[in-house]
Amino acid sequence: MGTTLLLTLALSGAQAQAGEVTLYDVNDFPGQGELAGVDGWENGYSSDPWWREGGVAASITDHNIGDSPGRTTYGSGGAVDNWIVKSGQIAQGGVEATFVNEDDDTFALVLGVNNGMDLYMAGYTKDNAPEPLGNQNQGTLFLIRVAGGNAAVIDTFNLDLPIDTPHSLRVESNDGEISVSINGTLRISVVDPAPIPAGRAGMYGYDSGDNDGGAGGSWGGGGGGDGTAMYIPAVRAFQFDDDDDGVVDDEDNCEFIANTDQIDADGNGVGDACEGATGTGTGGMGTETTTGTGGTPTDTVPDTNMPTTTGVGDAFSDEALQLQPGCNCSQTSAPAHLWWLTLPGLALLRRRQ
Repeated sequence: MGTTLLLTLALSGAQAQAGEVTLYDVNDFPGQGELAGVDGWENGYSSDPWWREGGVAASITDHNIGDSPGRTTYGSGGAVDNWIVKSGQIAQGGVEATFVNEDDDTFALVLGVNNGMDLYMAGYTKDNAPEPLGNQNQGTLFLIRVAGGNAAVIDTFNLDLPIDTPHSLRVESNDGEISVSINGTLRISVVDPAPIPAGRAGMYGYDSGDNDGGAGGSWGGGGGGDGTAMYIPAVRAFQFDDDDDGVVDDEDNCEFIANTDQIDADGNGVGDACEGATGTGTGGMGTETTTGTGGTPTDTVPDTNMPTTTGVGDAFSDEALQLQPGCNCSQTSAPAHLWWLTLPGLALLRRRQ
């Protein structure tokens, strides 16, 4: 797919739905040239930078770790760090994008990026992929966790997607649950007992461009590479607001009960609205008593306003990063989110149920 065809992709603006607040929403990358340094974008690998042209972004590099000797670990600035993120911090939220890959190598989304040594990476590949995943001989959706520069593959899901075709990808983190959906279907869901701290969100490419050393191929008139590229017509990052009170969960002192005023009379960091629901004594929300020292609380009137969470998929230990048997989420879908009006057959991006 060339630049001319991409110019015909008229995409609607993404609208935040209930429980989400948009951090940034880009469906028309301005001008032509390198993307880093424009509108708050910053890249981790500058030897072969991201490009913008015709309203889309592109990962134009075909580099891998062999092209950046001495910089093979995460956070070292090598090809493994070929992310590009926009300003703004997210802890509970996510990022979603539409991508068209002429190559069979990696496109991914990243969360929690600060210095590149800590992040979640969720992506799709049919061939070359970043370490520790390595080369694949089949279509693979994956989730990688990087902490302190040390990377671990948390989960994978095998599926075959056609190249040179629009696809949608979404990754989100909410209270330690990390979910990955592709073309509107939830495929990976794990629970991280030590979630990656707040960081920036954006896109990632690995060995999936058409260029070898600067803007090339159909981008910028240069040369080199294998003649393929990866295009991103639209990307959106968002933060969760579970109680829809206009205060994102990352900043809300009462995450599940609406309290726009955020009143915290005793200054203990917990909003008064939540203390009324969980405090001792009677307050119209249930009576809680404790039997003995270190005993088990007894609810004489069950609390009905507090959320319950049921895990979906895998859980791994804090230190060993060991997974229980993998999640087969092929029948689980989330509500529709982004509409790509001129892309018939493209599934909808979804939000966490």
